[in-house]
Amino acid sequence: MSIHGTDELSKDLNKMLEKVKEVSKPRKVDLAELFNEKFMKSYSEFNSFVEFTDASKFDWSTQEKAELIPVNELDEFVKSTSKFTSWDQMFQAAVSGYYAERFEF
Repeated sequence: MSIHGTDELSKDLNKMLEKVKEVSKPRKVDLAELFNEKFMKSYSEFNSFVEFTDASKFDWSTQEKAELIPVNELDEFVKSTSKFTSWDQMFQAAVSGYYAERFEF
């Protein structure tokens, strides 16, 4: 004997578990994917991450060069062109949004 709706609930839970497993796998995410157009349009004066990087005076051409960008200068650029007060705050919001989109059921 089964309770009405338990099969559907079980299927939904299994579907959720599969999404969690998929999202939990380590992977590299391109900054342009992390800071997608929807994010950039919502939280900055730019339409894309490419526009953001082009407008900055920083060299984003490689990960190594991006890591050399002075944090205080990047924070000032972020503060003047977005709804965030720092690069870290902007980055954390983008990461949260990225995973929230992947967890939609």
